[in-house]
Amino acid sequence: MNAVLLIGNDDQGLYKFRRELIVELIKNGYSVDISTPYGPYIPMLEDCGCNFIPLEYNRRGKTPLGELRLLIKYGKLIKK
Repeated sequence: MNAVLLIGNDDQGLYKFRRELIVELIKNGYSVDISTPYGPYIPMLEDCGCNFIPLEYNRRGKTPLGELRLLIKYGKLIKK
């Protein structure tokens, strides 16, 4: 089965702007994983049929070390 990973900085944006894409991908046989910090739209996204992978990070962080940590987290998610 083909898999798709969608990474977002908030669940609301994924739900409002990518929900139709998620539904169509699932309808066409793709396994869809979403990764974003937990929020109120996650249950609705899971109801669409996608899998939620929690991703915690500081959205207002501007330190190079913090950004490097986030890149490493993204790398691990993509490799998985």
